[in-house]
Amino acid sequence: MAARFNLLRLLIVLLLFTSTPALAGAAAHFPGDMESRDPQGRYLVFYNALTPDSDENHDLLLKELRTGNIRLLYTFDRNVSLLWAPDGGALALTDWTADDQSDVLVALPEPSITLFDLSKVTQESLGDVSILDDNDHLSFEAVRWLNPTTLLFRIHGHGNQNPKGSEEFFVYRLGGQVSMASPKEVKDKNLLGLLKRLSPGR
Repeated sequence: MAARFNLLRLLIVLLLFTSTPALAGAAAHFPGDMESRDPQGRYLVFYNALTPDSDENHDLLLKELRTGNIRLLYTFDRNVSLLWAPDGGALALTDWTADDQSDVLVALPEPSITLFDLSKVTQESLGDVSILDDNDHLSFEAVRWLNPTTLLFRIHGHGNQNPKGSEEFFVYRLGGQVSMASPKEVKDKNLLGLLKRLSPGR
């Protein structure tokens, strides 16, 4: 019985993370997933490798489904995860540049594609933050959209001054600033560990 249960669990994981189009509103992982449609069905982000079988020069392209217009959304070297806002008006990209280093960028598709680097916005909004100052290796990671205009993200860091590492949660409001996340906003953070264990290897 236990072996059958473990096999069923494995099949579910494989179905979730094989290279098929990501469900609208679900997290997509590139390369791996080939495309991701926004929850309202207005846009399609799809993956294009400039150099086949290479770990460099990967493009994400944004297609407006009504007009067929295609624009370059983002170019990355290694792995990117994508989370659409519930209304499809924005998307969050977690760009893994190394196993323990990543950045979060929030993209607005209209009127032209605009990218906001949350590492810069965090420093501009909060100034000296201990997790930024005390760690050499930092990973910014989008967790989930709390609503169409508010993104919950986390920063994990470790380094010589903090070898065991630490993490803190923040929120970014579109067109505004970054602030520390409240306990209510982070109430489901224990789910993050499960999602990371199930997510594709970086």
